[in-house]
Amino acid sequence: MPESRYDVVFAGQLVAGADAATVRMALQTQFKLTDALLDRLFSGQRVAVKRGLELPAAQRYCELFAHAGAVLELVAMPAVVSPPAPVAAVPVPPSPVMPAPLVSSAPPPASFTLAPVGSTLEELTDGAAPRNPNTSHLSLVAGEAWTLEDCAPPPLAQPLPDIDSLMLEPLAPRAIRRDE
Repeated sequence: MPESRYDVVFAGQLVAGADAATVRMALQTQFKLTDALLDRLFSGQRVAVKRGLELPAAQRYCELFAHAGAVLELVAMPAVVSPPAPVAAVPVPPSPVMPAPLVSSAPPPASFTLAPVGSTLEELTDGAAPRNPNTSHLSLVAGEAWTLEDCAPPPLAQPLPDIDSLMLEPLAPRAIRRDE
């Protein structure tokens, strides 16, 4: 099932009755923005605050900006196909602080439906007869006389010590004894 992702965009809109200087200061404090980033945010151009968020995270950004006095827009990204989630899908109601998202969501394909929460799901099968291949002729090691030790990896080679710095000293002449 495609996973919906959203870009969170700020176009300079403020909540009705909000003072621009107060909103700037609130956003700067809340998000620890530098003056340069704050100027870019309030440049009058559409600025993507965050990209590729899931709906709950995108709505959280909208709530935080709305609390500071700014209005964000949600822009839907193309859907990304992901593996099915093991939990049931629960619709997330839009936040009362956030304006209605600017998203057009198409209904899911007619061949897919969601089961009610708590219902028992059926096991999917491919419909083919189970395959039981004969593997008796296969062997890990050729021959009859083998043990699991034959499958062990070879021992690691021990590195030779570096003896280049060693020197041999000549032996002192030895006196020869007559009784030897």
